[in-house]
Amino acid sequence: MGIKYKAWGMANRSQVLKAALRQLEAGKPTGALDLLAPWIEAHPDDADAHALKGQAYSAQGGLAEALKAFEAAVRLRPDRAGFKFNLGMAYLAAGRNQDAADTLASLADDQSQDAALLEALGTAYLGLRDPDTAKAYLSRALAVEPKSPSALTHLGDAFQRSGDGAKAQGLYRQALAVAPTFVPALNNLGAALTDGGDYGEAQTLLQRAVGVDPRHTRAIINLGMAQLHMGRLKEALTCFETCLRLDPLNRWGIAYRDLTRLQLGQLNPQTFTEQLEPLITQEDLAAPYSSFAQDLAAEVVAHPNRRWDVSGTATTNGYDALDLFAHQGAALKAFETLLRAAIDRRISAMPFERGHPLMGWKPEDYRLDIWATFLRNGGYQYAHIHPTGWLSGVYYVQLPTAGGATAMGAGGGNKDLAGWIEFGPPDQAFPAPIQPEPLHFEPRVGRLFLFPSYAYHRTIPFTGDTDRISIAFDVRP
Repeated sequence: MGIKYKAWGMANRSQVLKAALRQLEAGKPTGALDLLAPWIEAHPDDADAHALKGQAYSAQGGLAEALKAFEAAVRLRPDRAGFKFNLGMAYLAAGRNQDAADTLASLADDQSQDAALLEALGTAYLGLRDPDTAKAYLSRALAVEPKSPSALTHLGDAFQRSGDGAKAQGLYRQALAVAPTFVPALNNLGAALTDGGDYGEAQTLLQRAVGVDPRHTRAIINLGMAQLHMGRLKEALTCFETCLRLDPLNRWGIAYRDLTRLQLGQLNPQTFTEQLEPLITQEDLAAPYSSFAQDLAAEVVAHPNRRWDVSGTATTNGYDALDLFAHQGAALKAFETLLRAAIDRRISAMPFERGHPLMGWKPEDYRLDIWATFLRNGGYQYAHIHPTGWLSGVYYVQLPTAGGATAMGAGGGNKDLAGWIEFGPPDQAFPAPIQPEPLHFEPRVGRLFLFPSYAYHRTIPFTGDTDRISIAFDVRP
């Protein structure tokens, strides 16, 4: 590349950066990267070059490399608002909502009139399952740009998340009045109507969405769900299989495909369970010191990210703490070491099987999304999957006791499974007259379960005199 610069006479910084920018503007991100790579190697402290590199990787869809470049630009020039905005948007695209919120919030004061910034913040807080804060930012964005279809749709999402379906549907329809082919609004309104039982209009809207964007996997999944509710099982299965051709790792697609095959008789309940059971592993992790369990429980209870409003989650009668490893004391640091070692053992021991939804996609590297869940007396989690993970897990920190004995149920057939974790059957939103045979496992303090992120699982309600504390996580390639 140095020869190319000499041939073009690019002896100074301005020429290199302008040439790279021209490549970007011409839709040639690879050309921009070819120009920037040798310059950055020779001038690693050039923040503008790193920022352009981030834009080039973003244009290519190379999100991981874009993040590294944007982080370098912000590290070198933390005073540049544009660099921070690009980094925040990259975090948002990567699903790193807390990082996005923290980065973007530093740019938005109470008087901010930047609609794109305010909408991005609202979207980040939606991802953090904080619909009230999301509403505040999105309302401010709409005060600046009242006809923004994306802001209207995101505000609808916030109301849908907080349980106001009628308000959400009204906002989606406002977005479509502005932009009739806006796929997110078509998709989200279709999904909301399916939830409300209006399957006919839902199907029409979702077919429009897929017609506009045939690769929109979420719309394809939602169309399949509408058809499933209408009794069109073969059409629904076609949707789920189409989704998986586009995105073989789509967790919704895997879960819904297999459950639909069960309804069609292509799988039987026993076979379904026999395929799932070997993929669920359990391990009792050795505590690194005698008071570890108590210290970990205390640290998680006092975590600064603890929040009481868990609307829109799978939790009933409980609360949670997100992004646990963002604030770590000694116990959480020790737990992270234990957990990563256990995950690495599982990945190393997992055989490769081409085409398998779990074993066919073993990652070389991964990151963890991790949170704590606290369930009170009578609490539970309804059946759900983890759509952003590859491998998921739960570790038990504290279990309720009564009279000095564990009150989680003694197991043994179906006698008393209170507080146990169940795998297999879906939630009530999935119409499944034929249910998989459930698998039940007993939680114990220090026990770790690992399972495919597409596996439906729930907590059976329990009674007890103390909170049930668990740590859940997703391994994301």
